[in-house]
Amino acid sequence: MTEKNKTGGFSHNRILSFLFIALALAVAGCNANVNLGDNANELENKANTPAAYQTKLTGSLQNGDVAIELTPIGMKNGRFEVQITANTHSVDLSQFDLMEITTLAYENKDIKPLSSPKLNGHHSSGTMAFDIKKEISSFRIIINDIPNMEKRVFEWP
Repeated sequence: MTEKNKTGGFSHNRILSFLFIALALAVAGCNANVNLGDNANELENKANTPAAYQTKLTGSLQNGDVAIELTPIGMKNGRFEVQITANTHSVDLSQFDLMEITTLAYENKDIKPLSSPKLNGHHSSGTMAFDIKKEISSFRIIINDIPNMEKRVFEWP
């Protein structure tokens, strides 16, 4: 049942109550982003990274092959970070040391990672970090000797 006044419309109290609730919800929605803490900073950092940082994939899940996926994150804690995911159904990943077989090439420089995840089993992921101290937009990451490819080259842009 609805509350009506003598003219057949909704009462002023009902309308004011509705407007007050709508206003409270709108204000709550606007303030939802204020209390994000670290997540807000992370979102802001992602918004400031180049749009060219798209995920790249080489390989497959076929017998004897490994699917390697790289997603550059950008600068974080003074280092350039890249997310890596490795998946396979038939190769033991623990035999590959990303610290030894990975190179970042940019501005005529080739550097090895400062840190990287240890691959193991058939499914591994983590973050590789490179000590370059600045954001880069044009670079290559080369990973050598993971089956079925002797050399995997990932390029941005």
